[in-house]
Amino acid sequence: MGINFSLKLAWRNIQSNKQIYLPYTISAMITVAMFQMMSSLMTNPFVEERSSLLPQLFALGTVVVAFFSIIFIFYTNSFLMKRRKKELGLYNILGLEKKHIRRVLWMESTILGVISIVFGLIVGNLLGQLGFLFLNYLLKLPTAMEYTLSSQSVLFTVILFIGVFFLAFIY
Repeated sequence: MGINFSLKLAWRNIQSNKQIYLPYTISAMITVAMFQMMSSLMTNPFVEERSSLLPQLFALGTVVVAFFSIIFIFYTNSFLMKRRKKELGLYNILGLEKKHIRRVLWMESTILGVISIVFGLIVGNLLGQLGFLFLNYLLKLPTAMEYTLSSQSVLFTVILFIGVFFLAFIY
């Protein structure tokens, strides 16, 4: 079975099971967005200027969000796989070997992971900027707070969630 066929089968599976995959992808995107916002607050210059304790608090918050993100993605992934056991069994009966089924599942996980990470970063950046605009409006400080998106927080988010989606696939 070729890679193109696996990719087409994976995409068709995602489209035909969108009532299951859509909530999974949206929840993974929100999880990525929450983690990205917390990690970028940890490295925000405005936060660092205000107090030396605030970055440490946001670092602790980032660890907590990462822990709950891992648990949440593992839980939703196991729920997803339980719902698809019959479909995967049917593939086995129809003649697909386990390595082919594994390849299709890998393609599905990769597609969903990339979509979740990319759109989660976009949503996290937008929500972070909106949050800072709202805080600027409420506080009316003499200098406006800026929401900065550091490459370090984006890289950390991408690496963490690639690892989480990979471990969820292995599990």
